[in-house]
Amino acid sequence: MGAGLNKISSYDITSGDSSITITGLTSQYEVYFMQLNNIKAVSNANLYMRVTQSGVADDSAIYDYSYNQAFDNSSTITDTGFQGNTVFYLGQNLGSNVTHPFNCSLYLFNFSTDSEYSLITQYATFVNNADRNVSMIGGGQYKGNSIDDGVYFYLSSGNFDAGQINLYGLRKS
Repeated sequence: MGAGLNKISSYDITSGDSSITITGLTSQYEVYFMQLNNIKAVSNANLYMRVTQSGVADDSAIYDYSYNQAFDNSSTITDTGFQGNTVFYLGQNLGSNVTHPFNCSLYLFNFSTDSEYSLITQYATFVNNADRNVSMIGGGQYKGNSIDDGVYFYLSSGNFDAGQINLYGLRKS
């Protein structure tokens, strides 16, 4: 079997979901890819992610991450970083308008081993609640020294309204 993506699961977000847990990360793959498509919030909110063990999200202060963020109305790129946080930060001020979708690609590394930290990289684009196009590139580490089986998404306030999350395993050649 050649290298490529193997689709593991797909989750359709329905209006009223307050959080979303995606599991199924095993030692079958060393790298996982998640695609968040057209995620919408009921109200303006920030989008966060936590790592899960046995489907339970860990809220310990062991998440380190940084990102660069660019807006369509500015030539300035902002650099932000956090150590010892309780979440990975995926998006700020997601709009609630139907024309304000959030789209993100995530790569997940080392989730199936307790001998290395779990790592993520993020590539996101969305329209925020001020009608500005935002691009984010970032990454981080979860310093749990645990075997992690998934991720947990939630908003700073309100519920999700729509969208889809797809989980893939990356095959080696």
